Amino acid sequence: MKNSLRILVLGLAGLAMVGCGNQGENNGGSENTEPAFAPVTLYSCGSTSVDKVITALGNKFADLTGRKVTLEKDQHGSGDATTGVTAGKNGKKYDIGFLSREIKDSEKQALSDKNLNGRMCKDAVVPIVNESNPYSATDKATLAAIYKGEKKTWKDVGVTIQGENDDIQLYSREAGSGTRECFFEGIGYSAVKAEDKWNDGVVVASQSSNGDMMNAIKDAPLGIGYCSLDSLAGAKGIKGLSFEGVVASEKAVVDGSYLLSRNFNYVIRGDYEANSNREIAVKAFVDFMSTREGLTAIKGAGGIISGLEEAQSWSSVQESKYPALAN
Repeated sequence: MKNSLRILVLGLAGLAMVGCGNQGENNGGSENTEPAFAPVTLYSCGSTSVDKVITALGNKFADLTGRKVTLEKDQHGSGDATTGVTAGKNGKKYDIGFLSREIKDSEKQALSDKNLNGRMCKDAVVPIVNESNPYSATDKATLAAIYKGEKKTWKDVGVTIQGENDDIQLYSREAGSGTRECFFEGIGYSAVKAEDKWNDGVVVASQSSNGDMMNAIKDAPLGIGYCSLDSLAGAKGIKGLSFEGVVASEKAVVDGSYLLSRNFNYVIRGDYEANSNREIAVKAFVDFMSTREGLTAIKGAGGIISGLEEAQSWSSVQESKYPALAN
C-alpha cells in the first residue's frame, strides 16, 4: 500500500512539472508574437471633385480592415495635392493628395520616386445653369464667347429670359482647380485655365468647390458655370447642358464622345519610416483602390472605371501583401 501511494505521489509530481514546463513554453511563444497593428488615420488633401469617390473608398476600406485604417479628408482644390504630401500645408503633412487633373511639370519637380502616383478613375466636367433656364445645349465656341464677354446676354445665345435684365452671370472655380483647368482647356480658352486673366469688363464670381458652384447656380436664374459630373448626380435646382451634341454620361466618357473629361489622380507622401504602420496603410489603400471592392466603391460614388471584371479581390491582395490588416 505504501509503495502504491509513493508511486502515485511521484506521478502527480511529474505531471505538475510537465504542466509548468508547457506553461513556460506558451509564455515564451506569446512573447515572440508580432505586435498588433495599431490603427492609422490617413489624411487626404486636394481636389473637391473627388470627395464623393474618396468618401466611399474610405468607408469601405475602414470596414474591410476592421477600422485599422480610416481616412480623414481635407479637400480644398487640386493645387493642394502635391504640396500637401511634400512640404505640407497648415503645419501638417498629408498621406495622399488627390487631383482632378494631371500633375503639372512644375509640381513634379517637388516629387521623388517615393511619391507614388497614378490614376484612380475618370470623370467629366459639365456646363450647368439654373433649372429654370430654357438653355439646354451648348458648344465649345459658344462657351468661350460667353466667358470672353463676347456674348453678354442670354438673347445672344438664343434664349429668352423673362424680365428686363437678361445679362449672363458668370461663375468659375478658383485658380488651381482641376475642374477649372479641364473646362477652359476643353472650350479652347486656356488663357484663364489657371489664372484670372479675364478680358476687360468681364466679371466672374469665383467658387471654391463644386458644392459652392452648384449652390451659386441654384440661386442665380441668369447664371452659368460648370461642375464635376460626379458632383452633379442627384443635385437639385440646377441642370447640366449637353456639350457638342453629347450628354455627359459614363458611356459617353468611356467611348470618347463626350469631350470634357479628365482623370482623377492621386499622389502619396514619400518620407515614411520604412515598414511603419503609416507607410503600410497608405500603400494598402492605394492597392485597394484598384481591387474589385475598391472599383465597385468608386463606381457606386459616380466615378468612371474600367477593369472591374479582371480586378483582384481585396482579400487576395491583403493576404499576400498586408497580413497585418486582416479583419
